[in-house]
Amino acid sequence: MPETKDTPPDYSKTPIDQLWADWKAEHSKTYETKEEEERRLGIFKKTLEVIANANARYVSGESTYYCGLNQFADLESHEVCCGGARSRKRDDK
Repeated sequence: MPETKDTPPDYSKTPIDQLWADWKAEHSKTYETKEEEERRLGIFKKTLEVIANANARYVSGESTYYCGLNQFADLESHEVCCGGARSRKRDDK
């Protein structure tokens, strides 16, 4: 199905490494250590699963909304709601 304004994004056709690299570049994300980046990639992968499940519900008519990646895709829920973000933009010192 071609993507339109009312069509949810389909990330399944893009390799995860490419999605991750593109997303980090788009949001200027960097990490202090390799371990931190690996942890954030794990969160990113879980976020993609949540998005895929939500969008499947939208496509099947079970839901009235669909989801997509945003600047918070590497954060755990408590970091988003409580301001505990650990990743930094490249310009941050």
